Amino acid sequence: MKGNLLPLYSHGKDKVIDVSGRELTLSAGLALTVADHDLDENGNTDRVFVTGTVVPRPAAFAHGRDWYLHIDLNGIRHESDLIST
Repeated sequence: MKGNLLPLYSHGKDKVIDVSGRELTLSAGLALTVADHDLDENGNTDRVFVTGTVVPRPAAFAHGRDWYLHIDLNGIRHESDLIST
């Protein structure tokens, strides 16, 4: 499971802000899509998306964030990969 975990950076203990500015409370089992800015090989904007389920920090992690995204089978995808041509 370690290789499929993305740390979630929260505002406060269990809060994140979504793209519309709303505050969400993180909890185990919450389905979530995370997006971030990225560039393609030509320097063009190509956002990256990751989907998965929120899980608490595993007991094996002595330190780290309180919450992680367990990445689903879709993995990490770029916006250009999601647009059908």
